[in-house]
Amino acid sequence: MSIGPIEGGQDVDLNLAPIIDAFTVLIAFMLVSASFLAIGVLDAGVAAGGKAGDKAKPPAVTIRVHLEEGRNIRLETTGQLSLKLTLKPEGEAWNQGGLQAELAKLKSRFPDVKAAILSADDSVAYEDVVSQMGALRKTYPGVLLGGF
Repeated sequence: MSIGPIEGGQDVDLNLAPIIDAFTVLIAFMLVSASFLAIGVLDAGVAAGGKAGDKAKPPAVTIRVHLEEGRNIRLETTGQLSLKLTLKPEGEAWNQGGLQAELAKLKSRFPDVKAAILSADDSVAYEDVVSQMGALRKTYPGVLLGGF
């Protein structure tokens, strides 16, 4: 005995409008919330920490090195010392000597500071950022990339 089609059956239409509405709201929410997620500072080096049991306290000064268009280097500090200094290029090259001299002065005055923040204009080449990062690591082992 075979069972044939059921007579009197109804066609059922599935209403997808509520599901589409829910996904539209979810996608809109994800797009809006993603715009608030931005990296301010990125750790670009080996950790420059102390012993595991040390209490973390903020450094006396925050050192920021910004690479500008035209090979100018802007050095800024905030905290116990407020300094704003612009180093002009040496010919066609970055002023590495002047930067190292200023960083050495800061290191002798604030030996507990272990990190500096490096940022650059959009027009600065990536290789210049990497070379300046290497120069900063000679004085400060912790180099943080910020403002990109």
